[in-house]
Amino acid sequence: MAREKFAPLPARREHEVAAARTPSFRVTETKYPAGLFVASHAHANASLTFTRFGGLRESAGGRAFENASPESLLVRPPEERHADRVQDSGAVNLEIEILPGAETLLKAHVESFAGVRQVRHPRLSALSRQMGAELRCRDAAQPLVVEGLAFEILGLASRVKNARPSRVRPAWLDRLRERLESSFRDRPLIGDLAREAGVHPVSLARSFRQHFGESPGDCLRRLRVEWAARELGGGSPRTLAEIALDAGFSDQSHFHRVFRRLTGTSPAGYRGVERRR
Repeated sequence: MAREKFAPLPARREHEVAAARTPSFRVTETKYPAGLFVASHAHANASLTFTRFGGLRESAGGRAFENASPESLLVRPPEERHADRVQDSGAVNLEIEILPGAETLLKAHVESFAGVRQVRHPRLSALSRQMGAELRCRDAAQPLVVEGLAFEILGLASRVKNARPSRVRPAWLDRLRERLESSFRDRPLIGDLAREAGVHPVSLARSFRQHFGESPGDCLRRLRVEWAARELGGGSPRTLAEIALDAGFSDQSHFHRVFRRLTGTSPAGYRGVERRR
């Protein structure tokens, strides 16, 4: 990377796969290969980074931050130096840059963070997923929706800063999510999951949404779509119907509807874009 006072955002634009711009924000999605290292650099504008898939390690001011969950968000004031290393799983990042034309009050929210900070909140997972899907919607409403989501993300980050959710997450809830992640092709019922966890189904549903920002069913659908997207983007020769069945969907039409709702594009469209890259 050329030695310059400030690097553009993202720092490695050749890995950019989708982008949208509004008067206040530029939002980009980047797909980084495993092991990529970006040496110490700074951006002129304040920025926020989600790692939606994979993992990223950021070093700044003598501290290191592991960003490997869409529930966590790295927040950087303008001109803050940092270095990044992508983990062995690679990384798909969502970058939100606050543009110079943004209102002073808006920029002040991020500038109030002293150095790079990591914010954690279960609601961030759903917001990052919605933003990722919106980057693939090319209609007249896109700028308005992107702007609204970015404001909501920034407002939440300003409110919680480096705080975790106020209630401690019970161990059974982590075990439950691990169970969903390892067997997302199954068709579990809330009652079955509650019996495994030893809690009432109502408590399970309420606690899951409180701590993870989505219902168990939404989590299961998201995991299936994420797996299918990796298959579609990895050059798999299998048909869409075969991938849908392996992902746990009962039929291809259901797969199509859920995939489009979560990503903003059809499975065939997603595969076509990935092949052209």
